[in-house]
Amino acid sequence: MIRLLTGLALVMTVLFSTTTLALSREWRARDTQDDGWQVVTLNSVMNLDGGDVQAFALNEGKILNNVDCSPDGKTLVFVSGNTVHILSADGVERRTIRLDITPAGDVSISNGGEVLMLSGYEDNIYHTYLIHAGNSEWVELHQTLSRYDSGYRVQTDLSSDGRRIAYQTAYQTLIVASADGDLLAQLYGAYLPAWSPDGLLAFAAWWDASSDIYLMDVDRHLIMQVTRQRNAFGNSFPAWSPDGDSIVYGYYRDLYSTFGDLHVLNLHTGDVRRTSAVLDQITCLLTARPTSLVAGS
Repeated sequence: MIRLLTGLALVMTVLFSTTTLALSREWRARDTQDDGWQVVTLNSVMNLDGGDVQAFALNEGKILNNVDCSPDGKTLVFVSGNTVHILSADGVERRTIRLDITPAGDVSISNGGEVLMLSGYEDNIYHTYLIHAGNSEWVELHQTLSRYDSGYRVQTDLSSDGRRIAYQTAYQTLIVASADGDLLAQLYGAYLPAWSPDGLLAFAAWWDASSDIYLMDVDRHLIMQVTRQRNAFGNSFPAWSPDGDSIVYGYYRDLYSTFGDLHVLNLHTGDVRRTSAVLDQITCLLTARPTSLVAGS
């Protein structure tokens, strides 16, 4: 069952209207073809059913870290050493950006690979930056974002158009802000944000006796709970399908579970399918496998 929640029902949504809102989301009526989706973790890529697991590595043998996909699943970004690598899912287009900072925390990228966000250290000070890949122009976000929290920023995610940012602090506060630094939402007890290809935000939250997946329409000030779990730690690590019609997430039996069972929630029907994949965490999904980055290629 899908529940609708507003700011009246949740004290965590400090910026939400107290008026009851109806969901007007129109899901595209088509059959979802998910056979070609590739699930990306921090160090590997696999089919949706958990098969054909291959470790990510650069051809020169360096290890990937801080990996992410664009919301539409067409672009992969990762950091190795002080270099950002941007690659199309089909492996045809590849760009690199050399950094003057020591990368730290997550990296995230917009659709088309035009806007990139990452955090790092410069002179032992933690900063968050946006870069417009077309002209390599950096914009520091540290000053505008830092006033909203006092914790270390983790699990950052950039919207498909590069104009909005969602991130989790070390104290499990979820911040949603514009790229200009304007605060759009602040949720307590929420974590692991993930933007959809067309602007909805999925996240996990421990709000109702377990961890579950929620959707947020930031513009309309609406939160919707889309999973409900009992007698377990719950559901976590949400990731959007490249077509925006489904959410892939992990189910964890208890707080100490290292690996979770991968599930696919169809947002058209509400049906949940458990796949045979077992993962430590889900990072994102791609439309195709970038074979030029697989070890041994």
